[in-house]
Amino acid sequence: MKKVNNYNKTYNSISRQEATLLNAVEMHLVFSLTAIRRLTGWKTMTISNVLTSLKKKGVIVAVKKNAYVLASKIPEHSLSIATIITHPSYISFWTAGSYYGFTEQQAQVIQVVSTKQHRPLKIGLHHIEIMTVKPAKWFGYTNINNIPIAEPEKLLVECLYKPEKIGGIDEMKKILKNAWPKINQATLRLYIERYHVKAIFARLGFLLEDLNLRNDLEQQLMRRLPKGYTRLNPAKKAVAAYDQKWRLIMNDQ
Repeated sequence: MKKVNNYNKTYNSISRQEATLLNAVEMHLVFSLTAIRRLTGWKTMTISNVLTSLKKKGVIVAVKKNAYVLASKIPEHSLSIATIITHPSYISFWTAGSYYGFTEQQAQVIQVVSTKQHRPLKIGLHHIEIMTVKPAKWFGYTNINNIPIAEPEKLLVECLYKPEKIGGIDEMKKILKNAWPKINQATLRLYIERYHVKAIFARLGFLLEDLNLRNDLEQQLMRRLPKGYTRLNPAKKAVAAYDQKWRLIMNDQ
């Protein structure tokens, strides 16, 4: 039997009609006007009026056009909600690193990777930062507790590609060091080949050596280095300091 919450008792000044709508959407993380119409059989005008009233009372939150969530579900389910409203998408970068325990940083921004462009979005206090990628780079994610999230190996690849999205090279070192015991090197080797960005080979080779992390990737990485020099941190200006072995401009030391 479906659990029915008594929203009249949970919230102050909730009408019977508002409570009926809330009970109808209780099992949905994100719901639309169309979904409510299907669940209740109400007319569109009635639904719109009730939604407007519930938004004013802070019981529901509009997270994008015609997409609503129960305010009470945001703290626990913000990551799932973020991937639903940016579908198709998965969690990556600092957000995924924090989820896995590879970094102690708790960013307010929820970072996702998607194949589609989206307008700026916000869930409660959390802004959603979206990196749009081509379909060829859309791989290497899994589902954990109803949260689509980058696999640890894919997380490293994406952080090496855009280290500025995790706070720079120092934070990249922390994530790499903490993640390394859980990394499948064969999978990482496959993913960096598929991602096909030569700067990643250079940055990974340098950081593995700098952190003295045991690996069997060096020969593969050396064969894929860029012809010219690439910046260690792509978000910073180039400087006159170089690592000849890994063909890096050492602009984040």
